[in-house]
Amino acid sequence: MTKSAIKVGCVTEVEFYLNIYFAVYPIRFAKGQDEGEKAMQGFKQYLETRGSTLSQTTEFLPFYALPFVPSPTSHPSYKELFSDTWLKDLEVRLEKFLTLALKSTPQPKLFELYQINQLQQQLVECERKTMSYIKRHNKVQVFFLTFYRQIIGVTADLVDAMEATLQGKPVSDVLRASIAPQHDDKFAYKTLDYEKVKHDMAHSTDRNKALLLQALRWRLTQSAPHLRDPVMTAFVQNDLLGCATPGEHRDVVLSLLTAPLEILRQSASRMFNAFASMSAGRTYLAQNQDLFKGLMDNLRSEDKDSITREMILGALQKLSLRRNLQTAMIDKGVIEWLVKVLEDNDSLSDYTLEYSVALLMNLCLRTAGKKRCIQNANQTLKVLSDLLGHENQEVRSLQRNTS
Repeated sequence: MTKSAIKVGCVTEVEFYLNIYFAVYPIRFAKGQDEGEKAMQGFKQYLETRGSTLSQTTEFLPFYALPFVPSPTSHPSYKELFSDTWLKDLEVRLEKFLTLALKSTPQPKLFELYQINQLQQQLVECERKTMSYIKRHNKVQVFFLTFYRQIIGVTADLVDAMEATLQGKPVSDVLRASIAPQHDDKFAYKTLDYEKVKHDMAHSTDRNKALLLQALRWRLTQSAPHLRDPVMTAFVQNDLLGCATPGEHRDVVLSLLTAPLEILRQSASRMFNAFASMSAGRTYLAQNQDLFKGLMDNLRSEDKDSITREMILGALQKLSLRRNLQTAMIDKGVIEWLVKVLEDNDSLSDYTLEYSVALLMNLCLRTAGKKRCIQNANQTLKVLSDLLGHENQEVRSLQRNTS
């Protein structure tokens, strides 16, 4: 017998047994007399039409009398049809048929188009990731190129100094200055006119405001370490950012975060991040209940690769060390926002990635934070699983703490 003949025979046998199954189904599962009679009538019609081809086969001949038996469950020839063994045997027959039939049937064109579409989507995703890695690679190259040039410059100075020493000349002060640690203390020795500073923050041009904020930030961050606390104390005592007292100056400072000029938004966000880096600064910022809302609004509106968003994210992560601010962030949906951002972690800068994971960890330490994660458990678990295999060791470490 040829393969095609076997296939035709298998189709007929499986079809016949399936019709028997549906004929006795209402009886087997007690669906009622009307359903049973209707099913048997359908089976009888099948036997008289398509099923008549097996009427001369000994194996199937007894079943042609099934529609006329009043109680097939107790009849010796048919009671096996209601056993679990017969049902399992039918399942095996059907599985074998489907396996053979699907292998011999050509794959639908629609499925091929679906596969092509899937491959195209994968290609687009791979290209996006490749561009992200190229971007990171370029950043690393720029960093090391700058570092290399600095090393070459210092090496040249050292070579010149060694030659001068061999000739009996003293090492120049310029060389000593280039090698010695640089701490610019000039900011600490001048008292600022804070009223004028506040006036200029409100009424200067946007570019001058940006430069003023940069100078104030450098006064804090580039002074010697032992002078930073006094600088911060002076800023707080003079309410530089308007956090201690509600009023016009507070509104002016908050408006800097949404200024049209990008460099001004950057300068403002860097200033808040610098304040949040110090304990006294966090205490000061926490006094402004409007600040958190302003930071969150800006965080959601900025482009994902902007420096402004990075700085605000850094500030929020540091502010999340305060319990009352943790509660506010959880209530405002920061956890959900972070999970959504971290879904596409390959496109994030290292700064954004690390501070996002750190902020998520801080918020998830709270019971309220864990409950917010449960509300969208599948998405959260997927993000955390992806981060477990991330190349950034710091991210993996923070993620384990979050889990």
